[in-house]
Amino acid sequence: MGPFAKIIAERVAADDFYFNTPLSYDEQGNITDLVYEKDQAGHKLKQFTEFCQKYGFKPEDCVVVGDSENDLLLFLETKKGIAIRTEAEDKILEPVAWKIINNLAEIKNIL
Repeated sequence: MGPFAKIIAERVAADDFYFNTPLSYDEQGNITDLVYEKDQAGHKLKQFTEFCQKYGFKPEDCVVVGDSENDLLLFLETKKGIAIRTEAEDKILEPVAWKIINNLAEIKNIL
């Protein structure tokens, strides 16, 4: 899903972006496969840890936003997880969330 992550990162002028399901292409540019990491939570935590190390951040000084079980380790690591309620929301985050929101626009009122 890298192309989509890249487009969004460019639109918001993000210096870094991450995606967890790389796509494989053939010589004609057709998608031939995707590589899915089974341990999404662990993979996200590894990416987050590397990001913090790269920029000298402490995890507890960061805020993360999530909506599913694969964000749980980030919530536990930072102690500042913002759970966003969605139709497909995984309720596992709410007990460990720092804040709970109904839509992304609410983040600006928190930060």
